[in-house]
Amino acid sequence: KESKYIKERNLKSLRTLLDSMDDSRGLSFHLVDWWDMDKFYNSSSTQQGPQFKHKVKLEGNFNYKPMFRSSIAMLSSGKVLITDRLHSSILAFLLHKPHVYLDQMYGKITKTRQVALEASSNCENRTILKFDQAVTIKEAVQKAVKLVE
Repeated sequence: KESKYIKERNLKSLRTLLDSMDDSRGLSFHLVDWWDMDKFYNSSSTQQGPQFKHKVKLEGNFNYKPMFRSSIAMLSSGKVLITDRLHSSILAFLLHKPHVYLDQMYGKITKTRQVALEASSNCENRTILKFDQAVTIKEAVQKAVKLVE
């Protein structure tokens, strides 16, 4: 309900858009949301991942590790991320993943990032940190292509 781009978030529209521009014609993509993250994570892997200590007393027995690892695996599946989700833009930033964010109807992503990142000029350097903001999906695709060139 927060997204302004819901009508354009379908495989056919995105494929048509990608193929309509010379720089993005033929590029592959995944159209995913948080509930898709298990498709990208190999839960049978024996590779040791990050270790988390619980910071909140009595928070229960919820195991955050698989969710965190799945999220990282999903965001790592491509060369660049285009998102209209706040938490994926934050995680992409923390992972130094090239990304373009499309703000939601009421500016939640931009406002949150301004508060969180304005403390350091380094965090605002879009070129070095490889992120950008777009207003349309077409603009996001154009900027994403430039981030991976």
